[in-house]
Amino acid sequence: MLNLRIVQAQHGDCFLLEYGSRESPKYILVDGGPADVYQVHLKPVLQDIPRKHRSLERVILSHVDDDHINGILDMLAELSLQHQRRRAPTVGVQELWHNTFSTIVERDLRGLKAERLDLLCGVRDLAPGLASFEQGRAMPVDTGATPRSIDQGHDLTGEAGNLNLPINTGFRPGRLISAESAPRPVPEFEGLSLFIVGPSDQNLEKLQTKWNAWLAQKLRAAPKDVERDVPEEEPVPRPDDSVFNLSSIMLLVEADGKRILLTGDGLGEHLIEGLEQAGMLLPGATFHVDILKLPHHGSARNVSREFFWRVTADRYVISANGKHDNPDLLTLKWLVDAASNQRRPIEIVITNWTRSICELMRLRDPEQYGYRVVAMDPGDHSMLLRVAE
Repeated sequence: MLNLRIVQAQHGDCFLLEYGSRESPKYILVDGGPADVYQVHLKPVLQDIPRKHRSLERVILSHVDDDHINGILDMLAELSLQHQRRRAPTVGVQELWHNTFSTIVERDLRGLKAERLDLLCGVRDLAPGLASFEQGRAMPVDTGATPRSIDQGHDLTGEAGNLNLPINTGFRPGRLISAESAPRPVPEFEGLSLFIVGPSDQNLEKLQTKWNAWLAQKLRAAPKDVERDVPEEEPVPRPDDSVFNLSSIMLLVEADGKRILLTGDGLGEHLIEGLEQAGMLLPGATFHVDILKLPHHGSARNVSREFFWRVTADRYVISANGKHDNPDLLTLKWLVDAASNQRRPIEIVITNWTRSICELMRLRDPEQYGYRVVAMDPGDHSMLLRVAE
């Protein structure tokens, strides 16, 4: 069995993978959506799982962005409170996967001198900050200059610690998840093959630079300016260069001869490189899956014409509600044109109707171009896509 349950995440992502057998189903949660998604949509979905099976084999955060991490934070915070009050948990969680430098850096902080921090963070005069850190005192932080995404990633590590959840076990020393470091497939998933096809080590190094800058600010009494990710406002899209997006964990899931590709907010070009590196995609060839979750909610900055020619699917999932103009009309045109030229009938599965979807249907007649749009019913918590019985 292999199913993908798409949770209504508005402008974010939230997916529940179902695999195993009908008698003994297993579940993996990938992302949790932005604020309110957990209480309004995800929690009811989890509560619909029969109590004897209500456990998540993994909770996987693709990357530290608010529209992916917030719901997971809310869930773990609730589980922590239930644990403190000795109440039955809403759901069991076996392990958390997410790329964070908090556990690595903070472990080192307690045993390193200021000189080591100077090398680690690229800043000087951190001894006072280290003393405050070790005494558990909060340092003044200019929240306007601190990337919210990293704060949330740090908080997620803390919530996992409160619940004694393992993080990234089975990966290389340092416990970072990348296409180069992960086993192929990742073991310990009964009846399921799970491959890490992104991020690359190079993109993780860029993420660590951001994390180190955040840590330096945490340890300083004086605020430190940190580069911010600014939404692209140019009319012609250029490739996404957000460090957080490009560090997305991208997953290829296989069971019973069927495939699902979950891409986070990664770059299509990097996904192609990851598949080629894994030996799954030959140069100039195509790679087909049953379901492809469009990167970055269908942003044209994360895909290209070539991407839709080389990575193909029967069903394309877009989790978006029009915020930030996602999905982009240009993305939808590239997708439909590629499938039509390859004579492939496709489904475009959407969580919400948007202006761009309606415009696509006006410009590209579904019957003529060989596609149909399937939308989640308004008010529903989720939509189930069956892949393998």
